[in-house]
Amino acid sequence: MENNDIAEMSRQTSRLLSTWENNQRYGIVHRSECHICGLYKEHVADAALDNESSFQIARDELKRQHETLFSNGIAEGRRLQRLDDEVEWDAAREELALIRAQLEATLAEHRRYKQRVEVAEIRRDNWETIWKPSKGLFGMRTGEGWRKSEADGQPVAAPVRSPSPVGSSLSDTSFLTPADGTEVSQELPDSPVTRNDGTLPLQKSLAVQPSVQNVGDFRSISGTNRGCSGTDADQNVECPTAALWQTVGDAPIRTPRFIKQMDKLLKEANTPGNIEHYKKVKALCTEAHLAKDQKTDLQKYLLVKWKTPDWVKGPRPSFSDATNTVSGPPTNPLHDDPPEAWVVYYTAFPASCPLGVRRDIDGKPRLADMRASRIVARLRPDMMLDEHTTRAARMQFKEIAIRHLFSIPGRYHRILTNKNNAVTPQVTYQPFKCQPGDITLDRVALHFAKCGISIAIAESDLEPWAEECVSKWDEVGRV
Repeated sequence: MENNDIAEMSRQTSRLLSTWENNQRYGIVHRSECHICGLYKEHVADAALDNESSFQIARDELKRQHETLFSNGIAEGRRLQRLDDEVEWDAAREELALIRAQLEATLAEHRRYKQRVEVAEIRRDNWETIWKPSKGLFGMRTGEGWRKSEADGQPVAAPVRSPSPVGSSLSDTSFLTPADGTEVSQELPDSPVTRNDGTLPLQKSLAVQPSVQNVGDFRSISGTNRGCSGTDADQNVECPTAALWQTVGDAPIRTPRFIKQMDKLLKEANTPGNIEHYKKVKALCTEAHLAKDQKTDLQKYLLVKWKTPDWVKGPRPSFSDATNTVSGPPTNPLHDDPPEAWVVYYTAFPASCPLGVRRDIDGKPRLADMRASRIVARLRPDMMLDEHTTRAARMQFKEIAIRHLFSIPGRYHRILTNKNNAVTPQVTYQPFKCQPGDITLDRVALHFAKCGISIAIAESDLEPWAEECVSKWDEVGRV
């Protein structure tokens, strides 16, 4: 029995002696009393009490190692935290850009529907004006001109009185009709002087309205304009709405109020020979050269759509020839014109200069900033199916390219390195092809690399300009 107890105690002692621990003072030693570890502990304690210099140096070195490991651990933790934060920030920025693009698309669609409603209301008012019976047209002119048919209520031609002498004034009861039965426009000349044959001078002649086959047919009859005579009164009746749809004379060109009206005016101005329409568009362009936040949507649309037609400017000269020969304010440059042409243009019209383009000591736009601005403008998405989708895609592309790519120094280089993508040696300006929801940071960066935008161009032109753009955006609170 006693032998068994002694053996058990021996096994327990052996287990205790084989158990190691990390002692803060002595390092790795046995947990219990060990002859060898005990001698080591006594040896270390004696050296500490003797204050031996080499021992103190070794202990300080051990302390520095522990502090270095601790500091490195903290630095590594902070670095990993920054990487996690940057990933979360990028995701939040992309989500914000997507939300802004969706909001812009919604607002553009709202404006488009609003304009359609306004156009529909104007058309309705015009039709009501044309077809609504009025006392001056139907039912009141029983003596001459128009009267109602008692059988079916439709207007028919009334007998026309015989011509009055030459130079007679307008009838008191007629609808802007002289006594001789000839229709004239409502705009009278300043001082009508009749000639011996009863006609007016050519430069001051009154506009004569064309006759029509019947009230429901608005096609004009070719040939000379004439009033109703006693023999053809049953076949030809004068249309009371003719003055609303056609006049002959120098009518002023109306200022467009909607996009469809602006498109029609631009189409007319691009037709060779329509000099008056061209002058009207140029006058509207001059009025539209305002600060960006002061332009209306229609003025922005005009400046984007209008280009000087070839029939006005003839063959397109080179930029150097144009700057040396053309006098007066420069014309709006084309989309693919060099940045120098845009510098000249924005020097003449500083209020239209894009946000973020800084100026040199002479007050001219910086060429480097203008190069960066034109690069982004030429690489943005091309026109899509409808205008609001195009605008939303371009806004999102601009937001990602400027705020999330080039405004952070070195990010363009890092993305290309991580993607193992090389920059194309040849610079080609190709529009970005993607839907608004598919525009991401990596796709935009790879598109710039595909178009030949080098790291050097990004560091010298795009990144400083993008930082200035973001600063200006934050000041005004918009893109």
